[in-house]
Amino acid sequence: MRKHRNAVAGMKSHVITSSARRPPLSPSPKTRDAAIALLALLFTLSYYPAMRAYRNGQIQTWINGLFAASLLAYVSGRRGASGALAGALCLIKPQYALLALWGVLRREWAFVRGSLAVCALGLLTSVALFGLAAHVEYLGVLRFIADRGESFYPNQSLNGLLNRALGNGQNLAWMDAMPEPHPVVRSLTWLSSALLLLWALWPRRRSEEPDAAAADLAMMGVACTVASPIAWEHHYGLLLPVFALLLPALRERRVLGRATLPLLAAAFVLTSHTLRATDALANTPWNFLQSYILMGALVVLVLLDRVRTR
Repeated sequence: MRKHRNAVAGMKSHVITSSARRPPLSPSPKTRDAAIALLALLFTLSYYPAMRAYRNGQIQTWINGLFAASLLAYVSGRRGASGALAGALCLIKPQYALLALWGVLRREWAFVRGSLAVCALGLLTSVALFGLAAHVEYLGVLRFIADRGESFYPNQSLNGLLNRALGNGQNLAWMDAMPEPHPVVRSLTWLSSALLLLWALWPRRRSEEPDAAAADLAMMGVACTVASPIAWEHHYGLLLPVFALLLPALRERRVLGRATLPLLAAAFVLTSHTLRATDALANTPWNFLQSYILMGALVVLVLLDRVRTR
């Protein structure tokens, strides 16, 4: 009996020792890739701006997708393809032409060539089909929009925040006509847009980390959105791939110390939901809190700036 007990004890010791030395189980590459794809799908389906664009049936869904694809191509080292996708963005929304200017300032020549090739081909085709006059008239439309903006609460730009703060237009209801031009709103909109774009474009000494260049490009794309006089909720769907870029980067480098990951989480919560409870503040001095997606996007810009620089 004693020999039997000793044998059992020895066997248990051997099993425990072997288990301790054995490397932990890890999922196979296929299982891991499937789990990542499932998580990406779930995050997309639960990200309000992306789903709002899909619900509206707008081309903004394609803009969000093109930006994600451009960022992915850039991270993968396919700079020409990334630029071509950015050029397609410019054909839909002209402000994304600043991505090509970013490429020139960063000497990303493959990116610039791809962007300019798609833009030139698309523009020439459009002029051939619709004529030059329609394109010149469109510039006037853009100027009309920039001078007025929109006060309706889904406009998550500084212009929207200012119009609501000054009571210039309807806050909680869609108006068939835009609010009247307000000199303070117009001046501060132009000033803030210029400063935001200058911040994103300003040549900075990049970090040597591999994700720094991608963060630089992402910052330019986000700045083009935030700086617009009208940035509807669904325009911020392009933030989703930016969060995918930031999370692993900030896990490795806590660029703002202990506050880094909490700030990233707060930005995600602010930009991924519709917080209609803030409607109660519409007619109070606290209605700036209705611009919660804008606040989250500004936090994202700060984090991107810290990742891209030394």
